[in-house]
Amino acid sequence: MKKWFNVPSSAQTQKFYDNLMEGGEKRGLLGKDKRFNAIRVAESESVRKYFGDVIKPYLKNSDRVLDFGCGPGSFLAVTSQYCDEIIGVDIGSHFTTICEETIRQLNLKNAKALQVSPGTLPFQDNYFDAVIMVDVIHHLDNIAKHIEEALRVVKPGGRVLIFEPNKLNPMMAVMHALDRNEWGLLKLGTPRKYRKILSPYLDLDEISFNGIVIGPESGVFPMISDFLNKDYVHAILGWLNPKIFISGRRR
Repeated sequence: MKKWFNVPSSAQTQKFYDNLMEGGEKRGLLGKDKRFNAIRVAESESVRKYFGDVIKPYLKNSDRVLDFGCGPGSFLAVTSQYCDEIIGVDIGSHFTTICEETIRQLNLKNAKALQVSPGTLPFQDNYFDAVIMVDVIHHLDNIAKHIEEALRVVKPGGRVLIFEPNKLNPMMAVMHALDRNEWGLLKLGTPRKYRKILSPYLDLDEISFNGIVIGPESGVFPMISDFLNKDYVHAILGWLNPKIFISGRRR
């Protein structure tokens, strides 16, 4: 697996996503019109239920939040409701341009987006109260380096909220295996793996399976997530959820 499923470099990832947002790449359910339609995603019931309602208890209205790997701004838009200020950063120029447009369209007065260089953030130490990362870690070519830089700008004790694909879900595993840019998940993708890589940096207080559905417009997938998250079902089949949610505090 180490030989065949190497994670693309930051430069390759940046080039891929810029090309995707220009229309040069087609990815079906993970493509521009499905996965990266920021306003549609932000306003979906699945994102409200399995993202917004999940992060809300961890944030304060006075918080300054970093959206690390903000993409087109879907989750920045939702998070902006629960904090005083949010700044989205991404290495993709097209992503940050679209994120700025999302901010304008939704008239978000407490949000902005910045393009950054891989591994470098233009903020002083301890600048943020919290950081969110959605579908970011499995794309990192040097996880330790990027995590350390992201946490450098978060206050000690600051909240870290992470969502990652769940490799134990067969559909997620197959979709990521077929997409060269998603191969990083094949080395991660389980609670045990994320606990191992994050424990040196965070005091973890939750790692759980999560039902966010991003991309498919069919109502079938949200229905499956809702079923998997019923109390009596989740205890047995919750591991089939599409996402993993991780909450911790910076040491």
